[in-house]
Amino acid sequence: MKQKNKEKNTKQSATTTKKVVKQDSYKKIATSKPLFWIGLAIISIVYIFVYTSIFDYKIDMNGDNIIYYSLGSAIADGKGYVNVFDWNESPSNMFTPGYPFIIAVAVTFGAKVVGLKVLNGIFLYLSLLVCYTLFNKVTKDVFISFVTVLLCSMNESLYARATIMMSEIPYLFFSMLALLIFYIYYEKIQQQPDEAIPPEQRRQWYINRGIWLLLLGVTIVSAYYIRTIGVTLLLALALTFIIYIITNLIKIKPFDMKVQVNANKFLVITIIACAAIFLLAKAPWDARNERQNLKGYYLDQALYQGTGGKELDGIGDNLLKVKKNFVTYLCRIYPLGLYVEPVEFDNYKIAPNTRQWTLGIIIVSLIVIGFFSIKKKDIILIFAMGGNILVFLMWPETYNIGTRYLIPIIPLSLLFSILGVVRIFDLIGRVVKIKTGWKNLLAVLLVLFMCIPNYSAAIKKSTAFSQHTEWNSQIAKKEFCDFIDAMKWTNANTPANSRVSCRKPEIFYIYSDKRKSISFPYYATEEEVFQFLDSNKINYIILDSWYKHAMTTIAPVVNAHLDLFEVLNKFGDDNSAAYVVRYKPVPMPK
Repeated sequence: MKQKNKEKNTKQSATTTKKVVKQDSYKKIATSKPLFWIGLAIISIVYIFVYTSIFDYKIDMNGDNIIYYSLGSAIADGKGYVNVFDWNESPSNMFTPGYPFIIAVAVTFGAKVVGLKVLNGIFLYLSLLVCYTLFNKVTKDVFISFVTVLLCSMNESLYARATIMMSEIPYLFFSMLALLIFYIYYEKIQQQPDEAIPPEQRRQWYINRGIWLLLLGVTIVSAYYIRTIGVTLLLALALTFIIYIITNLIKIKPFDMKVQVNANKFLVITIIACAAIFLLAKAPWDARNERQNLKGYYLDQALYQGTGGKELDGIGDNLLKVKKNFVTYLCRIYPLGLYVEPVEFDNYKIAPNTRQWTLGIIIVSLIVIGFFSIKKKDIILIFAMGGNILVFLMWPETYNIGTRYLIPIIPLSLLFSILGVVRIFDLIGRVVKIKTGWKNLLAVLLVLFMCIPNYSAAIKKSTAFSQHTEWNSQIAKKEFCDFIDAMKWTNANTPANSRVSCRKPEIFYIYSDKRKSISFPYYATEEEVFQFLDSNKINYIILDSWYKHAMTTIAPVVNAHLDLFEVLNKFGDDNSAAYVVRYKPVPMPK
């Protein structure tokens, strides 16, 4: 009887061992170094293929990219951080100077517009490498990190910003690099130095940690100087370490108190050091703006601004704006940015349809479920992502059109949504008693195959778009093309020293061989319009239908005082034309 029980126990033990081996076989493969490098090679190949396919030689006409280019050129030319398309070459504070400085360095070494576009493509590739390494550290699963970054390497929204001169992709690189350095640094401070080692080795131990701490502070500062929203990284770091300290104190036991206190000491030092590095690095920029009497553009001109340029009135207006932005991100921006669901942004006031609501709720629900898959040390990812989203919700709703502001958190959003799917598969596996880790692979493959058709279609569309080397009515709105024609005509048919006003001086700067101009007021009374024209000695005005402000603010004044204005040329149809108008310099009407 004992012999039978012994044999039975032996069989059960063998079965258990087999199950453990079977269960651990996935973990062994998922943490395989060769598989990691194979995944990296595939990501690199996909990136090269997609980027060369969709690379666009045209200058993007969003305006901001031309401002970045002009600011970088001004720095390279030794003029300083000024608006070179402005007559007075006034100091600029619209953007922090990080990305223009990168442009200035590239221009100094001979880079032209195409070279600067390629530079952004390099930043995207480096971002993919950093994300792949970071996500592998977080998940300890090469399949999850590979599929997440592979989708990033096919994401049309990311490529749209990697082929123009915009700051989102460099910011993505430095913000993800800061998070990766945080993980490396945190791992190192967990390893307490042995008191038995010689003082010289202990000193080297502290120097090594100090170098990583300095790198962490520098990357956070770099992210901030590229985009102001980089301050959320510092806040995420502080909140994370505060939570670490509290949980460490709660779990202190007499026999390990020394180790815990040392760890907490490093956490406090890190928060203080990073804050000091950040404030010291930020001080020159603040001092310069104060000297020039310049206010922060996004904080003072955007954060407190509502629709139509009106200042928000109290908490009620702010809550209404947050609500509208939440719906926009949920139903339009997230579906477009993560799974390339086509949405209409021409009129953000149009209510989303049932499909958009459903897809948005699914995506955000998966992200929230994914939050519960991470460990305590990974909470910084939630804070970094959540900080960005909180800021987005405070923008005027007209800012939240397209995926521009989502770009820096698309990789994290994809990671958490995939972790959400993995978590659901894990819960299902527990119910049906499937213990093998291979269900993780099944989950990520399901996400990959569901996304590939939409991702491929978006890349194909971008490839077709990039084949047009110049803007035309086949790929752009007619109002946009008419505006370009009006700018070209103005450059060719007006004196070089004339004073031109148009909605986008930075675009006129490009299409007029770097002639200077000035924008007109977006919202103004008739009296304010004339005051603006006279005080700036305006000779010519370009009225376009691409933006609404010319037709809603300036055109009514022109139509009411045709004796003071002369229409020199018209481009396009009556309902959507662009006009070049000469203003006769006479005293402002009473």
